[in-house]
Amino acid sequence: MSLGGTMLRRISIAVLAALISLASLSAPAQAKGEKWTLLVSSIGGLYRTTVEDGRVAKNKKLLESGGLISASSKILVTPYVDNSVYVMSYPKLRELAIFDKYPRQRTVVGASRNSVVALQTNPNGENADVIRKDLKWGDETILGSIDLKDELAETSNWIENDVSTPLGEGMVYFGARTSREFWGPNKYLGYMIYAVPPGGAPTPFYYIDGQPYGGFISDFCVSPSGKRVAFTNPFPGGSRYQEQIHVRDVETGQTWTTQGDNSLGSSCFVDDDTLILSGGAPVLVEVKGERLKRSRIKGFPSEFFGTYEVLRVRQK
Repeated sequence: MSLGGTMLRRISIAVLAALISLASLSAPAQAKGEKWTLLVSSIGGLYRTTVEDGRVAKNKKLLESGGLISASSKILVTPYVDNSVYVMSYPKLRELAIFDKYPRQRTVVGASRNSVVALQTNPNGENADVIRKDLKWGDETILGSIDLKDELAETSNWIENDVSTPLGEGMVYFGARTSREFWGPNKYLGYMIYAVPPGGAPTPFYYIDGQPYGGFISDFCVSPSGKRVAFTNPFPGGSRYQEQIHVRDVETGQTWTTQGDNSLGSSCFVDDDTLILSGGAPVLVEVKGERLKRSRIKGFPSEFFGTYEVLRVRQK
């Protein structure tokens, strides 16, 4: 073979290797034969979406309105008029309960299998009761209380997405910022996450110190195993909607970071290493060694622009 032919062959092999490498980087992290069921809350309504082999396989519109707070395989929790909270059965949609909004009170509701767990602050915001509501009989049980004197200055100090219900399988996590002073020399805000197991009392689960992150944590989500926590903060020097996204190992403290115009749903993790970012077109993020690998899920309609909740992960 001539020198020119050898060189051409080497270049072709190098180009092919580069293309294969590029394809592997852009390929989603969904395992072969795995099926994900997502709930998509967008401007156009609330959808159930099935993802197979890294792309959308099926979409079904459930509701005309797109609000969603949390969900399980049996329950949807959505916003209602006047900031009340509406609970309905799923997949057959019918009303189960309404949590009314009272003056100077904050009500946060997480789906937990076939019941809901609600956190309701008292009017002065200094403590909150954690209540389990049986949706079949309507019974309410107080599971415990959380002292919020050091967590909240006022109801506006709750972060926007203040409940996490991984796959709706039972665990419910609530969160509160831990500084009473937003402005001034001590304006940075830490963030305490409380865990509520099925039928159990609320207990402190994990604390995120906000000082290394510009003093403000704006979103959080817990993995199904409870081993990892994702949280976001405004990107220093970035645009108004630019966020840093962090994934942290709860036991070791190892943290992976990326950035983008994204937020987190209440059930954002597929597993400990994989999560789906909300806030626009869905972004799949996977822990790979020392970095977070980002990719797209193919086939999402252009009007899907909102929050993505992972409802179920199973083998086909």
